[in-house]
Amino acid sequence: MENQVIILNAKIYTVDSENSVKEALVIDGNKIAYVGTNEGAQEFIDRSLALGESIDFLDLMSALDSGEVKGSLKVIDLQGHTVLPGLIDSHIHPPGTALTDLYEVSLYGLDSVEQCKDAIRAFIERNKGIDTVYGRGWSLGIFEGDEVSKGPRKEHLDDVSRDIPIILRAYDGHTLWLNSKAFEKFGIDENTPCPSGGKIEIDDDTNKVWGTLKESAIHLVKEGEYTDYQYQKAFELFQQKMHKFGVTSILSLSGFKWGIQPQVYKKLIDENKLKMRISAGFSISPGEDPIEQIDRIKAIRDNFDSDYFKTTTVKLLADGVVEGTTGSLIEPYELGAGKGSDYCGEFLWDRDKLPIAINKANREGFSIHVHSVGDNATKTMLDVI
Repeated sequence: MENQVIILNAKIYTVDSENSVKEALVIDGNKIAYVGTNEGAQEFIDRSLALGESIDFLDLMSALDSGEVKGSLKVIDLQGHTVLPGLIDSHIHPPGTALTDLYEVSLYGLDSVEQCKDAIRAFIERNKGIDTVYGRGWSLGIFEGDEVSKGPRKEHLDDVSRDIPIILRAYDGHTLWLNSKAFEKFGIDENTPCPSGGKIEIDDDTNKVWGTLKESAIHLVKEGEYTDYQYQKAFELFQQKMHKFGVTSILSLSGFKWGIQPQVYKKLIDENKLKMRISAGFSISPGEDPIEQIDRIKAIRDNFDSDYFKTTTVKLLADGVVEGTTGSLIEPYELGAGKGSDYCGEFLWDRDKLPIAINKANREGFSIHVHSVGDNATKTMLDVI
């Protein structure tokens, strides 16, 4: 008999067809062997301890505490507390903030521009000799005036350093904030052609770059590069965090060039370190051939799927986000958004390409996941579908 954990005196939500609530649960090795009453769990206790007769619960707890009864049995008295099935996060981008926690400057939860600048200075001080600073987590909510619609100015980061490129992604992932050195490093200025669906914000007074890149314009900047080993360490930290929240399964949504890649999951599985079930989805770009991209996703499914990792989903991005003024709306944004009187945002896909992508994904047995924030983006996607 394998190691057993027996939970008694609990409120156990089974989420079965009757939404029944039970009071006892028995885990035998890595399987749930029983859910029911305290009396029913008593049989497992007796069997595990090879007792000739039943032992009173209080006497059992006392015997276990004192060491009089030895074995592979752990009994937990929850005293009326709740047990839930493992939670499923249905939209997440692992390793999430764990990669930032380990290798970048974290701006999550900071309430002012000065706090952001102090965090960046401290990061540079801790990482002497660093040639490029990457980070994530800033919020538009800490800015005022034109910076609410355009995003933060480059001059804030120039105050921190004019010698080291600084590239900071917003907490929602849709905007990059750069200093002047970063614009220089990646050859981006007011004359740079902007990718379809993207936005290089320009200062209306100087006609120079403002400080932010939005949506597909983000790809003008090279992402921070990390080894598979670093991604694995970040995922292990991510997994630890998620387990603390009770999350045991996720829908992982990533691109081909960022996020946890399939070979990292395979390494985790081979080393018996993957402890949550992964339903994997991959984004396809409006600017590339949808057939070729979905075939690449199919190849991932053919080569990497296992019990704990399943390639299930194709993701389409129809627009951006309203806070970045890149959501696609039916009615124009208000003048306060700073985009003129007839600006509605942009729908990212060619209407002729969408049915090709949707039908191909459907034929290959993939679920279709759509990012559509603005009402025009959602209406258009529903019309096409």
